[in-house]
Formats: sequence, C-alpha cells, structure tokens
Amino acid sequence: MAPGEYYSLRHIPELVKLASIQPATQADCIPTTLSGPIPAVSQRLRGRLELRIWDWEVQHTLKCLGLEHLLRSDLFRPDKPHAKFALWRHWSITVRRWMDRQLSRKIRAKLGASRFAKKYADDAYNVIRDLGSHYDHALCKATWFKLINMRRFHYTTVAQYVTSFQRAYIDAKELNCGISPYTALIAILGELESDLPHWVATVLLFLSEDAVTDYTYADFFSKPVAW
Repeated sequence: MAPGEYYSLRHIPELVKLASIQPATQADCIPTTLSGPIPAVSQRLRGRLELRIWDWEVQHTLKCLGLEHLLRSDLFRPDKPHAKFALWRHWSITVRRWMDRQLSRKIRAKLGASRFAKKYADDAYNVIRDLGSHYDHALCKATWFKLINMRRFHYTTVAQYVTSFQRAYIDAKELNCGISPYTALIAILGELESDLPHWVATVLLFLSEDAVTDYTYADFFSKPVAW
C-alpha cells in the first residue's frame, strides 16, 4: 500500500467469515465486492532481484482483500454451474490485469509473448514467477562489476560508501555471483585505510587465522564497525 492509503473496514466481517472456510475451489472464498481498487505493490517486478519481495507483496495485498485463493493452482477452478462462477471469472481476470500493471515493461513484454496459458490469475501468476526467476546474465555481469569497482572516493562519507557496498554485496549474493564475506571485508578495509588507519589495523590484528573460511555473512553485517 502507498503511504496514506488504508483498507476500508466495511468488509472485515465478510473477510473474517470467509477466512475460516476451507475452500474446495478458487471461488468458494472470494468476496462479492471491494471497497476500492486493488492497491499497487511498492515496486514493479523487473527480474530476479525483486521477485521475492514482489511475490510477498502480491500475496499479502490479495490476502488482505480475500482474493489470495485466485493464485492457487492447487485449488480447482469452479465449473460453469457453480454459483460463483461469474464472480470468480470477473475477479480472476481483474487480478490478472492488476498483476500486469505491477510488472516492468520488459517483464510485461515477455509475459505477452509467452505461449503459456495466462488468461486467468493463477496461470498468469505462475508464468510471471517463472519469467522473474530466470537468470539474467547481463544483470549478473553489471551487478558483479558494480560491486568490485566500488571505491571510497565515489562517496562523500564513509557511511555512504559502506552502505552502498553492503547493498551491492546483497544484490550479488541474491544472484549467486557474489564474493565471500571475508573478501568483502578485506575490500572494505582496503578502501577505508586512508580514513581509518588505526581501526583497519585493529580489525586485521584481531581477525582469526581461519577468518578466510570462517568469517560469515552474519559477521559481515553484525560485527561492530567504526562507520
């Protein structure tokens, strides 16, 4: 949800009642109406780096509205004789169109070109997740070089440099093209030697002999630092 937005409480009783039902089909628990349009997620899906957060936000947003079952391929779709078939069809297509708007132009174009079924929300959701999870070698290359080419003099303060380096480190790790925590620490120490010579010397002095293999991701982000 965007800052300042809120969900209407008008449909809370209906949603609570529906949440207690174990659905047999995607139509069994959908609400009849919503108080407004489905809110957008915080960031459009561009690729693998955003997929985990994007997926969580999509599911959370739809769950708050009682529409999460429309994404579940493990639930049967209702047959035409089902009392809520028309309502299910309306909401499934509505959610599919809403998900389209939560995608970058690149992913949206790939979705449009896909030959897999994507008319209804559950199919489109599966195709989108598959497209978003594909390994992007160009992105990997750019992410890797961004990390290894970061220099202290590119930033005004030590804190800005360290924060940017840590973010780039996380991005590279998410793409499985990162460096070890020990290597990341050594890179930062090398760049900070001019600013903090005594601190750098102290950190190096107290690193264990096995730090090259034993220094962990958690150590890199949690150990006390001088910036």
